[in-house]
Amino acid sequence: MKIRADYTDFSMNFSHRDLALFLAVAEEHSFTRAALKCNLSQSALSSRIKQMEDELKATLFDRTTRSVELTSEGRIFEEMARRLYNDFTEVLENFRDYAERRKGWVRVAALPSVCAAWLPSLIAEFRSRYPGIQFFLTDGLSETCLEMVKTGQADMAITSATGHEDDLQAMMLGTDFFHVVCPIGHPLLDKEDITVEDLASYPFIHVSRHSSVRQHVEAALGPVAMDARIEVQYMGTIAGLVEAGIGITIVPALSLWQFRRPQLGSRRLTIPRLARPLHLLKRRGHSLSAAAKAFYDLLLHERSSFEYIAHEGGAEE
Repeated sequence: MKIRADYTDFSMNFSHRDLALFLAVAEEHSFTRAALKCNLSQSALSSRIKQMEDELKATLFDRTTRSVELTSEGRIFEEMARRLYNDFTEVLENFRDYAERRKGWVRVAALPSVCAAWLPSLIAEFRSRYPGIQFFLTDGLSETCLEMVKTGQADMAITSATGHEDDLQAMMLGTDFFHVVCPIGHPLLDKEDITVEDLASYPFIHVSRHSSVRQHVEAALGPVAMDARIEVQYMGTIAGLVEAGIGITIVPALSLWQFRRPQLGSRRLTIPRLARPLHLLKRRGHSLSAAAKAFYDLLLHERSSFEYIAHEGGAEE
């Protein structure tokens, strides 16, 4: 009799456990010892081996009162069974590694200010808990982050926009409040309440109009126009320009750490609507992997630390 060396001929009928039982008998040359090894009764083991033989239409073992030996067909089957058993074992162990967060990956897209001010300590904590999990972080504008989640390039995103699409689920993380930044000694730093008109009285430095910061500032301050002198892309550049006395600026608390310079001062603004809600987004109806779910839960658990940084930039002024 010829047994084809094709896994699909028998893998649909035999379980990982069945293969383990067969290999135990082949290794022990005894149903009694194999049953003890597999924590099974001898009758149950003998019955299952007989079922396997019936399904294969072949005798796998020659049984005598003194020994149990593989037949020629049994030796052919042993080679295939051992290979398939090892493959099954590897698959199961790998899956357990992913399910128990020993392996896997997390892909996060977030605003640059969030990536710089809040996420680093959380990523470090997460990696210490799950050192085998790979972490991928993309810092980008809200539109980029939203698109990455929608297309499955990121497991989750932290943005100021929710997209309002039905395919995204948004959880509120907190509100990022805005601060005016000026050189030390500037009159605005001494005012108790700073109005839009006060801000418009001084030369102003804008961040790029494509950023969510710019969009929130213009929406809150309009229709009053700022005396804009320069528009740049990076917060570090703005800090240098303000320090040089070229103008004042408005930045969210999550970006305020870049303006912690000896020659600069800041005040939180209480102008209506001048705040930036930030959300944690994922695809609606799509389950996160075990690794991604663990980081998602950590972000929600640490919302209080986010709110602290987003309120005052994480430091006393």
